[in-house]
Amino acid sequence: FTLQNPRARLVLLSATMPNVEQLGHWAHGLNGLPTVVIRSQWRPIKIEQHWVTYPAAAGWSAYQANRESMLQTVEEICEDNKEHRILVFAHSKNDGHELQSRLQRFGRVQFHCADLDKQERGEIEMAFRDKSSSLRIVVATSTLAYGLNLPARVVVIAGTKRGISDVHPYDIAQEVGRCGRLGIDDHGDAYVLLASHEAAGEKRR
Repeated sequence: FTLQNPRARLVLLSATMPNVEQLGHWAHGLNGLPTVVIRSQWRPIKIEQHWVTYPAAAGWSAYQANRESMLQTVEEICEDNKEHRILVFAHSKNDGHELQSRLQRFGRVQFHCADLDKQERGEIEMAFRDKSSSLRIVVATSTLAYGLNLPARVVVIAGTKRGISDVHPYDIAQEVGRCGRLGIDDHGDAYVLLASHEAAGEKRR
């Protein structure tokens, strides 16, 4: 790459990458040109992040009850925000399909995931951006949080677990970052759901 174009200029953007200084040294090593690492907390739209605790208990025997409690809490948040466009992040396909079914009572709902082909995903994205569309809620896996500009007035993150594994904080940060539509909203609301018996530890992550 550098042999073909030694004067190439790169602009690399990330909301969550931890090793930006290392990346800056790497970029400088490509062609020896000056490289600047800029850190900024600026956002065009203010995000109000809400930690929402749902009743839960420790142990495998409580798994199904905890899941039901989490799904019900997502429904309640959507009920409170049904006048807005809502993006719900589910961390498993089972949860995503279940939420798509439950949230239909608020209007048209689509589930955006890797099971759909490119055209089907594109149709959902176009409809969600279209202010005249009847599509009010999109349920999505975390892949929608990366590399795609599809913001919503309200973002709901359905828990911080993928099965029994933790969802990485960078994934949560990317999902929260989908909140707020430039030129439409003066702010956005992001709701991160936490199991009650883990809430204190999850906030520290």
